[in-house]
Amino acid sequence: MLVIHSPEPLGIDIITQHAPTQAAVKSKVNDKKAQSSRSIIKWLFAHLAPYKKQVAIAMTALMFSSLAWLLLGQGIKYVVDQGFVASNKEALEQALVVVLAVVIFGSIATYFRFYWM
Repeated sequence: MLVIHSPEPLGIDIITQHAPTQAAVKSKVNDKKAQSSRSIIKWLFAHLAPYKKQVAIAMTALMFSSLAWLLLGQGIKYVVDQGFVASNKEALEQALVVVLAVVIFGSIATYFRFYWM
C-alpha cells in the first residue's frame, strides 16, 4: 500500500510504502494454495467420474495389497522368533504356510490393483 504524506506546507511529499503484515501475506498464500488444490482435485475427479467402479476396485486392491506386504514383515518376524529361535518345528512349518499365504494374497491383490488401474 502506497501512502503519501505531506507534512510541510511547502508541498514536499514524503512517500512511504507500508508492507502488508506477515499474517496477511501467509493468509493470501494459503488461500491460493487451497484454491489451487481444490481446483486440481475437482479436475481430477471430473476425469475419473466415468471410471468410478475401476477406481474403487483399484483403491480397495491397493489397501489389501499394502496390508499384505506390511503383514509379511510380521510373518517373517514370527518365523524367526517362534521357528528358528525356539527350535519349534511345528511352529516353523505353520508360520511358513501363513507367510506363503500372505505372499500369495498380496500378489493377487497387487495383480488386481495394476489390472484395474
